[in-house]
Amino acid sequence: MSGARLAAVVGTQVRDLVRRRLALVLLTAIPLAYYGVLAAGGGHNAGYAIVPGTLGMAWPVAGGPMFAVLAAYRVDPLLVLAGYRPSELVLGRLVTGIAVGCLIGAVAFTVMAGISRPPHPGMLAVAMALIVVGGVPLGLAIAALLPRDLEATLVLILVDGMEMAVPKLSTIAPAFPFFASGHFLAAAGGTGPPTDVSLLGPTLVSLGWAAGLLALALQVWWRRVGVAPWARPAPTVMRRGSDPDPQVGAAEGGS
Repeated sequence: MSGARLAAVVGTQVRDLVRRRLALVLLTAIPLAYYGVLAAGGGHNAGYAIVPGTLGMAWPVAGGPMFAVLAAYRVDPLLVLAGYRPSELVLGRLVTGIAVGCLIGAVAFTVMAGISRPPHPGMLAVAMALIVVGGVPLGLAIAALLPRDLEATLVLILVDGMEMAVPKLSTIAPAFPFFASGHFLAAAGGTGPPTDVSLLGPTLVSLGWAAGLLALALQVWWRRVGVAPWARPAPTVMRRGSDPDPQVGAAEGGS
């Protein structure tokens, strides 16, 4: 893996996201607006608002790298032919996505900690960090499996919406990538012990989800854009007084 090529991928993705800054702002504003409506309602909703507000941040965190991969769908095979490795393309977008996700998470944490004032804001910060760690691989995996904007967006909405609807203590809760964030949010709001060792299990589950999704994205993307040495075009054989015959060149190149 080349550091120069990895840096070039990161730089390209940063410039692309800067051009799409309005879209990123709107993506971030959607869950924050939902949080603001719940927080302004008072009563039970005010204390509960940080849960859907934080889990909803998976939408912009995962959406950024997802749309970046979809935008480069036709370019990536050319980059691989030019010498880039599929792992460099995926990891470059992973680094960019995490950096942008940390920025989005910091803004959301500042807003929610300032308005809701949870009893344990450190737990809210950990929950937000886990959203970033799991959200970026989720976006990469969805884009690798579904290389169309509409289908990928609908799946992201489905996953994030189900995550917000599933109770954290239900038997199917570990089947979702942000399982640990729900437990940390309960601790942040005072409905769960902030130092309970049971937080370790959900954290490992969510980290396992992140690693699995990243491995899936890398594997699928490698199959899609990877070019084996024996699959590269064979050199053309030039015969005196005749046109180039690619089939002859391919046959002689493979012998």
